[in-house]
Amino acid sequence: MSYYGINFKKLVIFSIAIFFILTSALCLVHKTKGEKTTLQLYFKELKSDNTGLMDSEKPTNTQDSVVNLDEVDGVMWLCENDKPLKIDHSKVTVTLYFKSNIIATRIVTVSLYDYTTSYQLGSKSQKVISTLLGSSTTFTFTTIGGYELSKKNGLALVITSNKTGLLGKIGFLKFNLLFNSNKHPSNIKISGLEELKSPPPYTITILKDGNVIHNDTLKPGGIGEYRVEILNVGEKSDNVTLSYKFSSPTGWSMFFSSERLHLPLNDYNSTNITINTPAIETNTILTITAKGSLGSAYTNISLSTSKKLYTYDVEIIKPKNGRGRNGENITYVFTIKNIGEDEDTYNISVTSQHNWDLWLEKNKTKLKPDEEDKIKVKVSLPRDAKIGMSDILTLKVSYDPFRNLSEISEVKTEVIGPSIGEILFNSLKSISGSIGLTAVMGDTAPYVLLLILVVVILLIVFIIIYTIKKRYVEVICVDRIKEVKPGDKAEYNLTILNPYKVRLLYNLNVTSLQKPNWKISINESEVVLNPGESKEIRLTVETNENDNIGDWSEIKVKAVPQQKPSKAAEISLLTTLREPKPSLIIKDVKHHPKVFKGGDIVTTSFIVENNGDAPAEGVSATLYLNGEEKNKVENLLIPDEGFARIKLPWIAVKGKNTLHIAVRQKNK
Repeated sequence: MSYYGINFKKLVIFSIAIFFILTSALCLVHKTKGEKTTLQLYFKELKSDNTGLMDSEKPTNTQDSVVNLDEVDGVMWLCENDKPLKIDHSKVTVTLYFKSNIIATRIVTVSLYDYTTSYQLGSKSQKVISTLLGSSTTFTFTTIGGYELSKKNGLALVITSNKTGLLGKIGFLKFNLLFNSNKHPSNIKISGLEELKSPPPYTITILKDGNVIHNDTLKPGGIGEYRVEILNVGEKSDNVTLSYKFSSPTGWSMFFSSERLHLPLNDYNSTNITINTPAIETNTILTITAKGSLGSAYTNISLSTSKKLYTYDVEIIKPKNGRGRNGENITYVFTIKNIGEDEDTYNISVTSQHNWDLWLEKNKTKLKPDEEDKIKVKVSLPRDAKIGMSDILTLKVSYDPFRNLSEISEVKTEVIGPSIGEILFNSLKSISGSIGLTAVMGDTAPYVLLLILVVVILLIVFIIIYTIKKRYVEVICVDRIKEVKPGDKAEYNLTILNPYKVRLLYNLNVTSLQKPNWKISINESEVVLNPGESKEIRLTVETNENDNIGDWSEIKVKAVPQQKPSKAAEISLLTTLREPKPSLIIKDVKHHPKVFKGGDIVTTSFIVENNGDAPAEGVSATLYLNGEEKNKVENLLIPDEGFARIKLPWIAVKGKNTLHIAVRQKNK
């Protein structure tokens, strides 16, 4: 362990060696009344590592020993204790002599330790001004209470300095400590020491995060983790049992990782302890006792709980931005959630960017951890605000009773113009007033006027639709596309229907632009129909055998009512030329015998007809039994409008016999 850059454990070894060489005259104890004693020690020469011894012999040297505190991390003087002592709120006076090459200002800290356990017994810092003529400064402080210093333990005084003020920034100024001379006998004086008759065999130290502590503050309802180190300074190795006690036990609890430890002679052992704190702010003193065959020892640590260690925080869930019209009110709902570790009171305030009128539901809410509250804020949009103008609403939440932190959330409100419905309503309201309807019907006048307008508009729309949709004739053809080979005829069946309410005469016109050499004929050119009556009309298209495959023609049939020529109806027909092609079908499938068993020979016969207008070459017929090919015929030629009668024998199998016949034609 190091003190201001000084390796303390090396110094312990060094000091123990000095203890066996030097006599007990190194530390001279002057007894006062009763059992109280006073210890005064003078600083001796420093080693290269800036450590030295201190003893009760006043220096007689005429030449000062000097150390520039600006050039070292710190200096330390040691004294081995030859008698067990108890340090109980003892007064410590440290007298130091300083000298500068001109003038220098520093903050000097003196600290007293039990160097064996690294336990700090007391400390004092103060400002020192050193001049060319030299000066002396006295540091006075009181040690902790109830600390027992065993015979093999010793004292260490550590002195450090830090530059301060304007003079501390001047680099060439020196800050020298003078000691070990009759003119400048820097020393430490400890009053009120008590000489112990039975020194404790063990020294107990409590550490947190590797540092020796005498007091600690924890969260209410929290946990503290510490390490207890015990040094055996008795006459032999020993086993100790640990116990504890709280001065105010309410809500406090503790347990050791191990309650029994083995302590080798002049060596350490340690265990971890866990302390559970009460859920309120309070304090106590924890006493840890180690008891073994050599005796017992104890140490104290002051513990307290404080809500200042809690984490206080808040989450604000803001609503979406809003839009409204002049004179409207918009209500926003903010959610405030406590995401801290303790109950907290949240102070709420709201502001408007352009000082719009605001209403806040409440300005304070108290929430437990993970609890939330919904806060309503109403914004009044000014009547004279311009359309498109926007305003930022800022909600501020202040929290944390110790640090007074705050969090803000913002939403944007935009002014928009009236809708089409509002404009229409205002217009109706104005018209109602001008025609005197408001005087008769009051506030309902605009709605009555709106109802009248809607009825009139619907009536006009109905009349228009009826007039547009009223039909005088319908021309119907189910099969409007025909494919034929060159030179064949395409025949279409059309239906002429009279959907009107009176008897009408229709003239039928047929036109074709693409193929004027095709002859188009219709069996009737005039038709007279009663209301709801219809009549079948046949239209024939004769193609030319010299035309090319793929040629086509669109034929338009128009039925014109003589009484209303503008209400004629028209339909388009399409005739295309294709290559002659066969069309094969299977018919008259028979099986002989009809009843059979596995292993019997069965003959299946059927007819393949060619209903197309071209011969079918390379025709094959295949018979499949249960998905497996069993028989087939190939290379058949079936002329157009001809047929082939086919017989295929096969052997039945046991069980289910499922047949499938496939007729295929080879591609040319």
